[in-house]
Amino acid sequence: MLYTSCMDTEAPKQRKKRYSNNLRNPVKVAARATTLDVLQVIYEQEYIRSTQIDMLIPRSRDGIRRTLQLLHRAGLVCKPEDKPEDLDVQVNNYAPDVYFISDAGERFLFDYREPDLYVNTYRPRGNVNIEYKHKLGIAETIANIRAGALQSPCRFISQGELEREAKREENQPIKFPATVACEIDGRARSWTGELSPDGFFAIEYPDGARSHIALEYQRKGKIDPKKLLGVSSMRKKMLGYVHIQENRAYAPFSMRYMRVLFVFSKVSAFNESVNLAQELFPEGNPMFLFVHQPEYRQTEHGYLNAPHPNPALFTTPLYRTGLPAVPLYNPEKDLS
Repeated sequence: MLYTSCMDTEAPKQRKKRYSNNLRNPVKVAARATTLDVLQVIYEQEYIRSTQIDMLIPRSRDGIRRTLQLLHRAGLVCKPEDKPEDLDVQVNNYAPDVYFISDAGERFLFDYREPDLYVNTYRPRGNVNIEYKHKLGIAETIANIRAGALQSPCRFISQGELEREAKREENQPIKFPATVACEIDGRARSWTGELSPDGFFAIEYPDGARSHIALEYQRKGKIDPKKLLGVSSMRKKMLGYVHIQENRAYAPFSMRYMRVLFVFSKVSAFNESVNLAQELFPEGNPMFLFVHQPEYRQTEHGYLNAPHPNPALFTTPLYRTGLPAVPLYNPEKDLS
């Protein structure tokens, strides 16, 4: 089966913006495995850089780029438009392109496959005004861990697969009920509500055991250790997840234990959160893992550019307050 894009013969001839689809000429896309593989990874990740697609598909870089160009020209995938206010950090023409699947691309994909979502922020894909960089940070974290798992004997289990196993209604955010009670500056404070992780996945190890992990991605904002209310309150999240663990509020997912991976794009937020965890859990708490994952890297010419793919995140020791650092997967432990 072929998918043919629409034709726009009236479009003026001018330099094409990197994010715009080229629909002046009809483009035919065949439903080949190479085409569907790329389209599926883009769908699974919600947003993904071209360099991360390279990590997840065992194929030549040039071949993947040709497929991306074809899909983009056909209107099956799109690129978010850079906003002027982002130009101070969104950098230069050599930064890897970011892709998301179009509605037409999703229909084309689902004619042949039924993939699960690895990233699901429950927000419109094409609207880059709704926490776009936050969504991209979530997607990059998941892509790095997925890539690391592919290099190991482990299996990365997607959020979509976990939701199917739990027989959850489709496209409904995961929410864990929680209650928090604490004392701040001598005053009793409390909160009751629901915590909804930014991501949710599991790692199945070679012996068949599973580790379920909730992802909390913190891109910006100062960590106020005395703050309890608000969606970004780190105190509320830590104490809330402890309540969820103690009351097994995750029972529908048939797991015995859940860990929480906190990822910070800023060193200051990482340090402030670690200090708060030391205050709350002076004897340590194995539930919480902390890591700093920079949002940008500075090139030798001073550009702020996209970070390199980092599959080593899967085997990097992650900080735990009061306890030795541990990785998501330790290959040396398996070999011993």
